[in-house]
Amino acid sequence: MTQKVDRIIETRFSRWNSNPESTIDRQRSFSVHPTSSMPFTDQQALLFDSYYKKLETLADHSKIVQVTDLMLNLLVEGGEAEIKYIHVKNMAVHRANRGGSFMQPTKVYMKGSKILGVGFSLRKCDHTRAVAFQKDPHNKRWLEKFLKTTSSTPFLANFDAATIEGGSVGCGHLNQFLAAIVDQCEVPPQFRNNEDLFGKGGSGMHLDCGDIVKRDGNDLGKTLEIGLKWTFIHSNIEQKYPKLPGFLQKALNVEHHIGEGYPSLRSK
Repeated sequence: MTQKVDRIIETRFSRWNSNPESTIDRQRSFSVHPTSSMPFTDQQALLFDSYYKKLETLADHSKIVQVTDLMLNLLVEGGEAEIKYIHVKNMAVHRANRGGSFMQPTKVYMKGSKILGVGFSLRKCDHTRAVAFQKDPHNKRWLEKFLKTTSSTPFLANFDAATIEGGSVGCGHLNQFLAAIVDQCEVPPQFRNNEDLFGKGGSGMHLDCGDIVKRDGNDLGKTLEIGLKWTFIHSNIEQKYPKLPGFLQKALNVEHHIGEGYPSLRSK
């Protein structure tokens, strides 16, 4: 079975490279569309099961990015996920994030300042990186923990449990930073003289939404208004494949570090 799955992976990636329109194109966005009302076909379910078992047997990160890319594409094709915009205040952090640890304000602002330093770009923060799971109506403890975490600090945005649609496994730090901009949150002391946040020679106690958008541009302004574009996976998938959020989070993290390794992407 493992050899068969390996052949499928190689075949599908060969097809992807020769005909990128046939699968998710990771270089540019594809149209936002609603999910099909039909669940996986028997063939799609069998293939997805084989990918999942492949990930369970991986001893290291070998092919994890390839396999999870194929799984995400299959979820969208099979109507078990959709590509949609979700407002930044309607997305929590999934419990699988970093092994169950929620966002630390320092890391959120560190990520945010780096992004503002180079300029926010929708192409660098699209649905191939922003991945989330629909809120599980049968498990509310993780959401309660998330809300407790965010309400315990002035540095993170306030969230309403009634409007939360899901939890992120990719782009979580970015989304939390964008939510902090919307709420014009207090800034941690070590960032109050940060020029990426306040402009050259600037400083402040709170994020200034209007000033940040004015300095950064339309992409950021649009995103603060309508949210990031997510690959949004239905809750029944997580119930059937409970390790999938962890696999996806690991793959997205690995891919992030791979990107940092390319000389052209390194900071000079």
